[in-house]
This record gives sequence, structure tokens and C-alpha cells, in this order.
Amino acid sequence: MKKAALCWLRVYMSEKEKVSSISGIRVKGLLVEKGVRISKNQNVDEISSRGYGVAENNELLLTFYEALYLLGKGFLEVEDEKGKKVDF
Repeated sequence: MKKAALCWLRVYMSEKEKVSSISGIRVKGLLVEKGVRISKNQNVDEISSRGYGVAENNELLLTFYEALYLLGKGFLEVEDEKGKKVDF
């Protein structure tokens, strides 16, 4: 197998491990200007320990692409400031 293919496979497998390790977790996030904010009173340690998001002001801030990925996998629900569900 070529080096590039092996590198892609390694990245793909590590991503699968990250996702399988957070299965069963469901959190709600708030859509903000910088991304999606998750309050610390939810079970975000499991998500942040897998490399998702950045701690900011005692909360976890996900980038838009992280939120989109986790939303697609069913681990995240996103709401806007009015409490309306956001679907990408």
C-alpha cells in the first residue's frame, strides 16, 4: 500500500475510534458566532477528552465542522439563541 493511503487509513481509523468511544453520549449545544458552545454541566468531558472542542469560559466550544460532524453522528443537538433546533 502506498504511504499516502496508509496515512489516510491511520487518520480514518483514529476518527472511528473517537466516534465509537463517545457512542451513547448526547449533548445540547448553543449556536454562537464562533461555533457551538456546550455548557460544562453536561457530560462534555467524554467529548473533549477525544480531542473535540476547546475549553473557553468554563464551557466547551466546538468548531462548526466538529459540530456538524457530531450532529451528523447523532451525538449533538444544536439550538439557536431562541431555543429553536438547528439542522445543517
